[in-house]
Amino acid sequence: MKNIIVTDWSTCSTGDPLTVWPDGCRDLIVCIEPMQHPKIFLTGLDTTAYCVKVPTNTFFSGIRLAPGSVAVWEKGEPTSCRNLLELHQHRLFSTSLFQKISKYPEQASDLLVEAVEEWFKPINSITKEFFDAINHSDGQIPLLTRSSRTLRRNIRSATGASPQFWLGLRWVRKSAYDIVFSDTPLVDIALSAGYSDQAHLTREMRRWLGLTPAALRREAEKYKHMVTLPNAFSTLSVMG
Repeated sequence: MKNIIVTDWSTCSTGDPLTVWPDGCRDLIVCIEPMQHPKIFLTGLDTTAYCVKVPTNTFFSGIRLAPGSVAVWEKGEPTSCRNLLELHQHRLFSTSLFQKISKYPEQASDLLVEAVEEWFKPINSITKEFFDAINHSDGQIPLLTRSSRTLRRNIRSATGASPQFWLGLRWVRKSAYDIVFSDTPLVDIALSAGYSDQAHLTREMRRWLGLTPAALRREAEKYKHMVTLPNAFSTLSVMG
């Protein structure tokens, strides 16, 4: 299952809202609120930024899943990849897993890895080929060894989103990284990413990330971790 898992992570809430940006990944998450039983979620495929508000000292442990990670019960339903699923209420949820996490929350990450091995299918070669190509594209959907129509159908079926979705997310995240870690003029970043002009970049960044390029640059220190977290296009991804 090494081509499924991008990374594992954990955090404990301070009570402040947690900002989430689309990263192209879905996460299998254990959430333990103070004095509550654990809950397990499979996140959907995010299309815009949002905030999560949870009580102070809420513990999260998660496994970030590479694009094309589809649960066994989602076969033939790619649109379900966009939905948040509460697995502790799902008919396929393992009671024994829930009991183990409740008893040994410090082992949540290892137990989630076991769940990934049980619940998720390997990523297919078409998806891996597409993401290898899109990471080296010049702002266009890469030409692979398939017709455009077949590519669109296969990628949407495998990932729950179209090639255009992935290209848009790839370039807005790359642009955000360049804004945070360089002094390159915003208009040059926009053009290098394939946007028609700076206004086009601004519209796309506001749609995906909820803020403008200028605001991102002003608060670069605040957002550095957001643009370097392992994501669908990260070199830290272990796809392949």
